[in-house]
Amino acid sequence: MSSGLAAVLQVRENSDVGTFVAHLSVVDADSGDNGRFICSVDDRNFALQQIYTSELKLVTSTRLDRERRDEYQLSISCRDFGATPLTSVVPLTVKVGSSSLVLTFSRTAWPRNLTADLRIRSAFSQRFVASLQ
Repeated sequence: MSSGLAAVLQVRENSDVGTFVAHLSVVDADSGDNGRFICSVDDRNFALQQIYTSELKLVTSTRLDRERRDEYQLSISCRDFGATPLTSVVPLTVKVGSSSLVLTFSRTAWPRNLTADLRIRSAFSQRFVASLQ
């Protein structure tokens, strides 16, 4: 994985279940099974929901309480269905802010690449972009 900037996202505590956290766009230049993929998140407090064939959104699946836990370390994994499946993982940090939180960003994008035939690039301003190539 490249040593790019860490992706840190924020969400308000006590937000409704299903609150948007990040956007995931996956592109795989391959065709057939090598071009099909599946993505998952490793924390049950969050879920991935498909928007389009190659786009998903990361949402909350529980109400988050900042006093109980103020930060989550997540991993988004994407794997293709090739004969030798390729997998990439991108770590994310989600900080839980107070209900009066005003979201601000020091940058509009945080590019990230993984080395291998399967790459995930990400850009964050509450958005996540992945590329499987």
